[in-house]
Amino acid sequence: MKKILITLLATILLASCIERENTTAVEHTTQKGTYYISINGCKYYKVKLKEHDVYQYIFSTYNGTGSDIIHLEDMCEKCSKNNK
Repeated sequence: MKKILITLLATILLASCIERENTTAVEHTTQKGTYYISINGCKYYKVKLKEHDVYQYIFSTYNGTGSDIIHLEDMCEKCSKNNK
């Protein structure tokens, strides 16, 4: 039983180390004019945070909702102007 458990845990550990494909962010526009990017099937909607363009993904959890916010310098209007 102990050997089976160790083998199972080792398999899970090795499977988590497998490299995944690099994904690219694809920019889209909805019919209402809202901008979003799609990363691995998740829609990150464009919002302003001070002068920066950031993208927010909202998801459901058991206890409510959560969110993920990313800032991509090459897709941010302010940062892309400063880097030129």
